[in-house]
Amino acid sequence: VNSPSGSRFDPAKDLYLNNSVFPAQVNYLLGNETRYNPKARGFGNVNENLSLAKSFRLTERFRIDFRAEAFNLFNRAVFSNPNTNLDGNSFGRVTGQANAARQMQGALKLYW
Repeated sequence: VNSPSGSRFDPAKDLYLNNSVFPAQVNYLLGNETRYNPKARGFGNVNENLSLAKSFRLTERFRIDFRAEAFNLFNRAVFSNPNTNLDGNSFGRVTGQANAARQMQGALKLYW
């Protein structure tokens, strides 16, 4: 995702929402904005998961199943949605990650 300056988006220093376009809110007065703005979208979620499985026949009675799985295979960081609390100091900033880091697991199962 590119920032307004044309460089890559850095959630530690770049604002996702510009707080200068949101006026100060009057207490106990309802505004005319929807609760969830459909035009304010978050980051896309890109996760590649992979699963490989193979069954090996050892004898007529014994069989081994092998399975390997990888979640978020390419270890992509997906940023969470920006803070939308107008009263907060971190309004418009992305302060977290929405997905988990790469996880891998393997399994062997013996049938008899």
